[in-house]
Amino acid sequence: MKRYIFFLIILITLSALCAAEKVQLELKDITTGEIITNIIAITDASNFKDDQFILRDEALMLSMEPGVYDLTFKLDDPSTPAKDYYGKKSISVQGQYLGDVYVRPVGSVRGIVKDSLDNRVPNARLKFECSNNVQSELPRTADETGFYSADFIGAGSCIITASYEKAVGSTNVQVEKGQILENIEIMLDNTIIDVPSYTILYMSIIVIIIITFVLLLKIRKTAPNPEQPKPEHTPKRAQDIMKTLHPKEQEITNFLLNNNNKSIQASIRHNTGIPRTSLARVLESLENKNIVKIRKEGKAIRVSLTNWFLGRE
Repeated sequence: MKRYIFFLIILITLSALCAAEKVQLELKDITTGEIITNIIAITDASNFKDDQFILRDEALMLSMEPGVYDLTFKLDDPSTPAKDYYGKKSISVQGQYLGDVYVRPVGSVRGIVKDSLDNRVPNARLKFECSNNVQSELPRTADETGFYSADFIGAGSCIITASYEKAVGSTNVQVEKGQILENIEIMLDNTIIDVPSYTILYMSIIVIIIITFVLLLKIRKTAPNPEQPKPEHTPKRAQDIMKTLHPKEQEITNFLLNNNNKSIQASIRHNTGIPRTSLARVLESLENKNIVKIRKEGKAIRVSLTNWFLGRE
């Protein structure tokens, strides 16, 4: 009976080994595209036990059962003081698998959070904003002594912000691959100002009032003046001539038609918005075409449509 159980265990073990598939992964530096060798690689996944390998060849060889894996790769060169690369990759193993894994260069930061009196601040909240985001798990708070330690930070510029209650501070560091930045102090020398909710409400009301006022002005400017009656009928000759006029000439002619065929030059300028010098040129052009008649009455210049244009002669 014992012999039977022994052979059964061997059979199960061999079956499990036969079921495993060969997975070959080439780890590459995403910034250079070069294959990474002679470095320690640690793989981690929820359904694949943590394991450590030395990349002496140009590929990482794994033996994995069929399935879907979300792998995390942490690469460490023993010759540097900090971890050197970090990357993630999802793979589906259904047979032999060959693929590339691009990892990003990383470094580490060690530091302390202090207040304006140079006292250590325990349990301060931390935020990392880095130009090279590697999506690694970075610490969210300092420890009870105000110390913080962060590994696998993307190489490049990184802003570290710390806050405690209403005090806040930040520092900018330049992270290098495989290096540790030591004694990086963050001073909480600024104050977070809470904006009361009623202040936001008042500001919103003021903005709404301003927008409403602007819209009313726009509507008033574009709406027709009720004191200026529309002509019931535009003569046929006037309609035909209007088609040949330039836009500003048409605008002035329409204004005169809407104001009993006459107005003063100042009123035309005020209602059409045409500049004084441009208005004088356009009126001169209309006068040369026998569309308007211009005469001076005291200090005012009166403009009226001609009888010829109105089809009265």
